[in-house]
Amino acid sequence: MPQPLGSWRWHDGADGSGSYLARADLAAALLDLLLTGEGVRQVRCISAA
Repeated sequence: MPQPLGSWRWHDGADGSGSYLARADLAAALLDLLLTGEGVRQVRCISAA
């Protein structure tokens, strides 16, 4: 499934962790979750890590 609006663009940090490249991407990702529910499992996994 294609990634909506490029919301899930990750930047790999030096310690191997990922972070959003821009707050706009994060906001778009959260909006995508609210509208579609896509990626909920991934977010829960990241939150629990």
